[in-house]
Amino acid sequence: LRKCCFCHEEGDGATDGPARLLNLDLDLWVHLNCALWSTEVYETQGGALINVEVALHRGLLTKCSLCQKTGATNSCNRIRCPSVYHFACAIRAKCMFFKDKTMLCPLHKLKGPCEQELSSFTVFRRVYIERDEVKQIASIIQRGERLHMFRVGGLVFHAIGQLLPHQMADFHSVTALYPVGYEATRIYWSLRTNNRRCCYRCTICENNGRPEFVVQVIEQGLEDLVFSDSSPQAVWNRIIEPVAMMRKEADMLRLFPEYLKGEELFGLTVHAVLRIAESLPGVESCQNYLFRYGRHPLMELPLMINPTGCARS
Repeated sequence: LRKCCFCHEEGDGATDGPARLLNLDLDLWVHLNCALWSTEVYETQGGALINVEVALHRGLLTKCSLCQKTGATNSCNRIRCPSVYHFACAIRAKCMFFKDKTMLCPLHKLKGPCEQELSSFTVFRRVYIERDEVKQIASIIQRGERLHMFRVGGLVFHAIGQLLPHQMADFHSVTALYPVGYEATRIYWSLRTNNRRCCYRCTICENNGRPEFVVQVIEQGLEDLVFSDSSPQAVWNRIIEPVAMMRKEADMLRLFPEYLKGEELFGLTVHAVLRIAESLPGVESCQNYLFRYGRHPLMELPLMINPTGCARS
């Protein structure tokens, strides 16, 4: 489960409390208000939260004045006051919050009402954490083997695979690279049960020197199906067309297979996947492919597998 790095509570918080979880880094999450009300953090006009990592580093060494757990970053605004709280603990302790994003602890808060006091913590505007996306993707690669690396919408990315020198000429298109060993799971409509989703495990293999695209249909309570073809569009057409026909016969919302791209369903055109694929060794040799991002030194991968075992190869 997702857990806030500040208050250590699992899942999204109350809208008028810690609020929703925001992604800080790989497997790292923080509640919106836990981050926003940290002393070091400020918000730009575009809604980006700056210095969240700085606040988190301080919080790892700071205990809350109420619960005595680490992660406290909401400091009292009175000079030389040592009181520091988690955001939720500060509310429970009846601290006083102000519209200029400052807070006073119970000992120093104003006795009477104040026009600048904030009574609601609900945040409906767009707020996100400013971070270096390239470094984040690099850290994903460096983590090594995992059950899954990341999820983007209905795609769960597992492994990028490799491209060997003899594969460069044929294992790509203008819009995507086809690394052998690539694995991802697409969550999509079932081709056997109406109005139900299932998992489609997408992999890329090599067959007689050409890429082979394999989709394994994994649906609870039913036997797995396996489809394979020479292109991502061809293999997904064998799934999409029956789904579209079944939905049409059931008078459900129609699908239009001609507008669904096989490379997109495989996840090969997802920008995070593209960044990783374009960092594979030797991809500069893919002459027909149009690079979007180019290789990045932060994402250097190990040397390609040498199939001959010879040091001179």
